Amino acid sequence: MFNVLNMKKSTKISLAATSVLLVLPLLTNSFTGKSHINPMDIAKADELPYVSKDIALNPGSNESELRFTWYSTVNPDKAIVQMAKKSDMTGNEFPADKAVTFTGTASPAATVGTTAYYSNKVTVTSLEPSTQYVYRVGDGKNGDWSPVYNYATQRTDQFSIIFVGDPQIGASGSVPNDQAGWTNTLNKAVDKFPNLSYIMSAGDQVNTATNEAQYDAFMSPDVLRSLPLASVVGNHDTSVNYKYHFNQPNESTKYGVTNASGDYYYTYGDALFMVLNTNNTDGAAHVQFMKETAAKVPSAKWKFVTFHHDIYGAGPHSTESLITNLRAALFPTFDELNVDVIFMGHDHSYVRTYVMKGDIPQKNQLIDNQGRVVNPTGSMYITANSASGSKYYELKPTPEIYSEVRSQLKVPTFSTINVNKYSVSVDTFRTDTMEKVDTWSMVKTSLPMLQGLVEEYSAKEELKAPLFSQLTNKLKQAEHQLEKGSKEQAVKFIQDFLKHLDNEAMVKNITPSARDVLADDAQELILYWSAQ
Repeated sequence: MFNVLNMKKSTKISLAATSVLLVLPLLTNSFTGKSHINPMDIAKADELPYVSKDIALNPGSNESELRFTWYSTVNPDKAIVQMAKKSDMTGNEFPADKAVTFTGTASPAATVGTTAYYSNKVTVTSLEPSTQYVYRVGDGKNGDWSPVYNYATQRTDQFSIIFVGDPQIGASGSVPNDQAGWTNTLNKAVDKFPNLSYIMSAGDQVNTATNEAQYDAFMSPDVLRSLPLASVVGNHDTSVNYKYHFNQPNESTKYGVTNASGDYYYTYGDALFMVLNTNNTDGAAHVQFMKETAAKVPSAKWKFVTFHHDIYGAGPHSTESLITNLRAALFPTFDELNVDVIFMGHDHSYVRTYVMKGDIPQKNQLIDNQGRVVNPTGSMYITANSASGSKYYELKPTPEIYSEVRSQLKVPTFSTINVNKYSVSVDTFRTDTMEKVDTWSMVKTSLPMLQGLVEEYSAKEELKAPLFSQLTNKLKQAEHQLEKGSKEQAVKFIQDFLKHLDNEAMVKNITPSARDVLADDAQELILYWSAQ
């Protein structure tokens, strides 16, 4: 999935360029990058070859976009990404004649020793779903292109992402060890789940915010050339260096702002993801950001929020005033906006809460025969353990009233977040055995949602007449019974809806996947109404 395609002349890095990369670390006692450039200390740009490194992919504002960031040793005239469909490749030659060129910006970034690096940022647009692409980055000059990398877009009606916490490269005292643990986690996740859409991090990418060697190690896994990373600013990331390395969509210049980032958001399929920079402790600002963002995306079926500081955790930070104050500021808005799941890090231990509302565990949830929570009456919170193994915190001795599951395995973990039209599941794995150590899932169902699915499948021609008319009629009859206050009769019409789906004579009028989704949603609706 993430192999690099060998280039010929245009992608070979000269011996001189390689020598530059090998010698630069020796020119300083530290890899700590300065946040400004001193003209007296840096090599002249025309004396250095163009070399790109730390290529990072970030989600765009929606699934049709992809954002790029990379470092270059030269201040280029242009920052360019060329992207083409993989089907246009001939052998290992990049199909330049069929590629689309996207131009961005370059600006001064960190200085390491006597070398000034430049942060290149480009946004790619108009990507098609379920399509394999190839890309390269550079300044547009033939000798300066990066190797060619693969990137594949995925489906948006059902998708999976991985959630990781606190790689914090360098926290163990050994950057190589932390890098190896981080790389192992990503490789194992991708091997087991090859069709992931992207990675979501809860922050603390590095241990020292200005340490460029730690960023090099964090960016080193090959997976990161082919999977976008939706990052969060952790307390160890609070430096302008973070901004140099990431290219975030819809970033606020008003809310959650520090020198590293502001709050930002993006959509993917039917889901809205809001990302808060909680190093800015102004809870009111984060609240306003979320309310304004939710108003901009009123059609979102799912709402997720990510930030670093775990407001429902089990580690030593969980009772600090910064954390409890943040909790008090944010949870009422999560309740108000009906946020489905909140993802956090910071405490290097795993917690999954009960469904929470009003800061109170909601333990009496309706559970279906697959163990899924049906129409949860609040939000669920997850705190991720370390994804690299660089550092773990012990759990506090007394379990919290909000923690349904808490653990300290002292093994790197990751979670998959699986989203479709009507359900979300979160599965957590330990990387030494790849055992699933926790799972949670929810289903949202309502008559308007089921009606919407029927209309959607009809529009996609996955559902055809006469079955479409039969199903629509039963839903209208169920709606009429609800208006009369008779859920018992409404249930009977949904049962008739299922009988039509099971009619063998109608098989040719619906795709198997559409049939499965409609049947599952109808059964959940029957369960929900019957329980009431």
